[in-house]
Amino acid sequence: MNITHEQYLTFWRTLVTGLDAGRPIPDVLATTRSTVAKTDMEAVVQSLLDAMKQGRTLTEAMRDSNAFPAQAIEMVLAGESGGTLDLIARRYLEGVQCKFLVAPGLDLPPGQDPVRFWRALEAMVASGMPLLASLRLAGESVADPAFAAAVAGVGERIQKGSDLAGAFRAFPDAFPPPVCDAVAAGERAGELDVVLARIAAVIESGDLAKLSADEDPVVAKLQQAKDQPLVQRATNAILFEAIQRKASDIHVDLTEGGGGIVRLRMDGVLRPIERIALGGDAPEVDLTSPPDLVRGIVERIKQMAGMNTEERRLPQDGRILLKVNGQEVDVRVSIVPALFGERAVLRILVRRERIEFGLERIGLGGEDLQRVRELTHRPTGIVIVTGPVGSGKTTLLYSMLQELNTPEVCILTVEDPVEYAFERIAQIQVNPAAGLTFARAIRSMLRQDPDVIMVGEVRDGETAQISIHAALTGHLVLTTLHTNTASDALRRLLDIGIEPYLVASSVAGVVGQRLIRVLCPDCKRPASPDLALLPPDGRAYLAERTDAAFCGPVGCERCQNTGYRGRTAIHETLVMTPALQHAIVEGADNDTLRRIAREGGMKTMLESGLDKAASGVTSVDEVLRVLAGVMTG
Repeated sequence: MNITHEQYLTFWRTLVTGLDAGRPIPDVLATTRSTVAKTDMEAVVQSLLDAMKQGRTLTEAMRDSNAFPAQAIEMVLAGESGGTLDLIARRYLEGVQCKFLVAPGLDLPPGQDPVRFWRALEAMVASGMPLLASLRLAGESVADPAFAAAVAGVGERIQKGSDLAGAFRAFPDAFPPPVCDAVAAGERAGELDVVLARIAAVIESGDLAKLSADEDPVVAKLQQAKDQPLVQRATNAILFEAIQRKASDIHVDLTEGGGGIVRLRMDGVLRPIERIALGGDAPEVDLTSPPDLVRGIVERIKQMAGMNTEERRLPQDGRILLKVNGQEVDVRVSIVPALFGERAVLRILVRRERIEFGLERIGLGGEDLQRVRELTHRPTGIVIVTGPVGSGKTTLLYSMLQELNTPEVCILTVEDPVEYAFERIAQIQVNPAAGLTFARAIRSMLRQDPDVIMVGEVRDGETAQISIHAALTGHLVLTTLHTNTASDALRRLLDIGIEPYLVASSVAGVVGQRLIRVLCPDCKRPASPDLALLPPDGRAYLAERTDAAFCGPVGCERCQNTGYRGRTAIHETLVMTPALQHAIVEGADNDTLRRIAREGGMKTMLESGLDKAASGVTSVDEVLRVLAGVMTG
């Protein structure tokens, strides 16, 4: 069997992409088999599939295949045991790509044993593997016999009861004193994997002086073991608080002088949290006053998300999987360098099995519900959901898919990222680094005999062209665009180069959406809004509502004194008509398209919001806040 390095990398890239999407391992392997077809790797993947059909785990199947090195097998075992296989598989792939973990067909570069060893050891320890096993496997990345013997000697001393730093100190030729001091600091602080990553980076730079606790604030902080539990507990408390409050995002900003600000986005609005309870008998912690506390929280978030904790100059993305009160939570982490330090934003996604999708559940009602349902069940054409980031577009698409998801319908999706997994739906996550773009995925999907295709977002002309081709060849295509109104979506397609006749013939309809806060049912009170703030069309619309029962926010303990609790959606549903098709082909401007859509029965988002305000669901002030940029007739 002659497995090349590129074949091996292709296997792991496809495996990681599928695991990131939350797909079952056998399904991922079936996809992986097609990517390595007609190579020696194909037989290996088939053997994995056969073994798993017999009830064996992926680790056991890999071990029986004799095609995977021990490093890969033990890391997969740690991932399967800890429920973090997707993260650890990605970590292994990165290690092979960076050439510090071993792989078939890979010749380890000479003269880099220390760097490879420390990076491999950090990968093993961060994966949750036992220390002795981590040392043994990291030693497989070492080519120099003397260095390998030193690693083996460290393992022997640990077996006899030595701590890790003490074992390293016994071999000063391989492990200089500054390295051993840093390891000791990491052991005391409970942050060994963070220190191991730093050691690798420093050895690679060739300047061991950077490991000095006096010169490096990161190592100095780690040496203060008494401070670390505070950082860890505060980080955990913030995550728990955000999940309990049903926040969608956590924003962590550093400020001048070493302080920081932590804010939660709840019901679409950012709210600062200045104090956090650590639980038990511990007092609350003031997040605004302890020096470097918030900076330590950012470092802890990076570690939990599997990021390079030594990289502070470039943006990084990562992922944290949590289980809180039996509820699985997926946290997507984004880190960017800012003026006073790194800024962290955490998007909180509740796992699919905890969410019930449905068109009625997301705020659709009356004519909009009927129109969206008719668009959902069309056999062909493109249905576009439009709105800014965070307006619930994906939730609406998933609700449409839920309605279509029957055994008789073949549904394929391409998303970035795949946020929730569905049975019977094949979901593909884009991976631009591996060449899997939206456009390339759609081309492949058309050869899979689908009935319905969901494209997470149309970002460019190529993706739009292929989506239109799919709609014109007998498929229903569901997708999103970032525009303010439904009619804007038609102009956006024209602006990115789609011919007017193709837009007119392929687009079945557009659904514009926003999320508005719902008045707290425990404290809302009747209130008379200032209708003078509304545009003329809004005042005229409300004049016809003789049954209006307006309410306003008050604030209570249940809604955390905001007056609002939860959100619902408001919509405008444009259905393509012959009049609209003619106007598009004739080059009509956006105002004309919007007027024709209204003449065809489209209710605007302003009218949809005012309906909810008149029914006491929300307030007129909330409708004005959300639609400040689109309040036109």
